[in-house]
Amino acid sequence: MKIIVGRFLFLNTIKQVYEIIPKNPCLPTLSCILIETKNNGILLSGTDLDVSSRIFLDCKIKERGAFVIHAKQLLDIVCGIKESNINIESNNDEIIINETKINGILSSDDFPQLKDSIIGEFVSFPVFHLEDIIEKIRGFVSVDFQRSALMGIYCKITSDEIIMVATDGHRLSFCKKQIGLEIKNSIEMIIPNKTIEYVLYLLSKNVILKGMYYNKNETLFDFSNVKIWSKLIDGIYPNYEQVIPKNNSKIVYINNQVFKETIKSAIPFLNNITKQIKLIFLQNRLEIILKNSDTGIESKKCIDIKYENDSITTAFNANFLLEILNRIETDTVRLELETPATACIIKPVLQFEGLLFNTMDLEYYYLLMPLRLTD
Repeated sequence: MKIIVGRFLFLNTIKQVYEIIPKNPCLPTLSCILIETKNNGILLSGTDLDVSSRIFLDCKIKERGAFVIHAKQLLDIVCGIKESNINIESNNDEIIINETKINGILSSDDFPQLKDSIIGEFVSFPVFHLEDIIEKIRGFVSVDFQRSALMGIYCKITSDEIIMVATDGHRLSFCKKQIGLEIKNSIEMIIPNKTIEYVLYLLSKNVILKGMYYNKNETLFDFSNVKIWSKLIDGIYPNYEQVIPKNNSKIVYINNQVFKETIKSAIPFLNNITKQIKLIFLQNRLEIILKNSDTGIESKKCIDIKYENDSITTAFNANFLLEILNRIETDTVRLELETPATACIIKPVLQFEGLLFNTMDLEYYYLLMPLRLTD
């Protein structure tokens, strides 16, 4: 193979493929990138066998071919090149990248066979809808291999809306967007978390998503110059609606920024394992109690809230609570509580001329399970 490719675009493409390369690969080739000539450009591919990325890049081809190179090695070499163009030559024994020679390369025949297409239904939707939804639900998946369904994102797509849900059993994120789609049948699937994170990464780089193909075993995200293939998680996603309280009657409105700053300032002094923080909701006042028996630290902070119901005392993991508050973009948040043992619902709230109301443009909310009070 002999090619000439622009350094800037080549480097950006390598970085995009590098995101999919596994940190601890089970096979040597999985730490590598496959580069092969296609029509008027090259195709860069990476995979961990469950998820793969193939990215096309225009370039000048002098001689067709293919080679496999260690991803980190390639990234380091190209980062160190200052010229605007990169010349690459390869044969069976070596690769030459400008002035750098690499010996003992792997054969492209040893690289896994990857898919450019799948048989399934095609869904096309505007880019910003998907990016907004993923941003709201990401990061709430389980890492417990015995609960494989919870290690992915539940996704339901109908002609009217898109719903995504993630939970690890302690907290849950829900997001729904009303949107008109031309699809024959509703779609339900569990997408691996790594796939969702990679899709979001590309969207954040302004890579244009044309749509998604789906069947019961796999999915393929079709970008303008990138194709992401992924296995789907086999299993039944738990009925999340059953764990969401429908009758929480104690409604609290809190300034989000004040709440976040207060929680954040307390975290360094909490128990390292439980990160428990006690909340006492009183008439228009919230008492935040910090007590760490290991260090002997005790403190109480009070903030103003809008609440006119019976007092209630509960406790949460402060890290989990802060993460939820950071995802909510509105100045005011709404907490729905019932008992110290009941899950709390946390929602964004808009404010207009002194009136509070829920935002419905992009419906999203979070569920947080309480901790058992230690005293």
